[in-house]
Amino acid sequence: MKRFITISLIWIIAIQIFGQNVDSVEQVALKNNKFDPITDTIYTGTLFEQDFPLTVTLISDFTAFTKPRNYDKYLSAELIVHLPNNDSIVKNIRLKTRGKSRKEMCNFPPIKLNFKKDPIKHPNYKGINKMKMVTHCKGSKIFNDYTLKEYLTYKLYNAITDYSLKVRLLKIDYHDTGKKELNQSRYGFVIEPIEAMAARVNAVQIESKAVAYHELNQFSADRVALFNYMVGNTDYQFKTSHNLKFIKILDINVPGAFVIPYDFDYSGFINTHYSMPQEWSYVEDVTERDYMGFCRPTDVNFNKLKEEFLAAEEAVYETIMNFEHLTIKERQRLKWYIEAFYKNLKSKQAYKIICYSCREPY
Repeated sequence: MKRFITISLIWIIAIQIFGQNVDSVEQVALKNNKFDPITDTIYTGTLFEQDFPLTVTLISDFTAFTKPRNYDKYLSAELIVHLPNNDSIVKNIRLKTRGKSRKEMCNFPPIKLNFKKDPIKHPNYKGINKMKMVTHCKGSKIFNDYTLKEYLTYKLYNAITDYSLKVRLLKIDYHDTGKKELNQSRYGFVIEPIEAMAARVNAVQIESKAVAYHELNQFSADRVALFNYMVGNTDYQFKTSHNLKFIKILDINVPGAFVIPYDFDYSGFINTHYSMPQEWSYVEDVTERDYMGFCRPTDVNFNKLKEEFLAAEEAVYETIMNFEHLTIKERQRLKWYIEAFYKNLKSKQAYKIICYSCREPY
């Protein structure tokens, strides 16, 4: 792990001295098998820059798709993207299930979309080869709301930092060509591929299942921990990289690996009926908050983070209250949950209140 950071720093210096471009760093990194290929999912479109729901039709044998024996197998599908100008994009794609825990509990598990055999050429979406789609899990309205609230959780983190995965809300018409004809219309959303997110912030993805504590960017790690505390999420872990991705900023002045969180359906903010605190957490209910960041010798990082989160407070509230796909009553409940976090953050004893349960570095 130490080697890849050293390699990347050497090549960044070379770029600054000799005027080479970022592609040369990517190529060398790929040859050394240290990074995922950023060019696998590079695009410059507007898919994740717009907030209105994108309407799509997905046609496949969903009767077969939902059978456990077909999990992790690619199935053929047709995707129709309905554009605002009454035009459409039609693509022959492949899809398969994803998400270990959700495959076990969901009647309709999350989906990985693969466009490689029929790449999208529309300028707004060109370059996207694979994407993760979050689905409704089960058919009742409450699961539809869970999907909407998880989408909203990503948007809250977007309001705080650019070092976050963007999302796009979808209205999905599922047309089942199988025997059960499981036709249905539900909300879902797609998640910005980590490679595309890394390119957006001038970085490369670190291809690793775990990153040592001393190789993390401390401020980034603390930001992730404070956000997860804010939304009441314990379903992540630095030591095992559980529900975390890592990127390296292509700037010699920015040390360490940045941490990118994802998958928030076990958070108290969403409060799904199936969620529970993780075994490594100290809380007994998901709506309780547990700060799982690292213990620091001083509160310098925390004070900087406090300023960053306070600066985003109004944007966070606006993101919640302007989300019209949830009822006003539900939006107000979500706002109250976040307000409790900000009340603690504004306290003179904020560092002690929030960080009392910090973890020792591994």
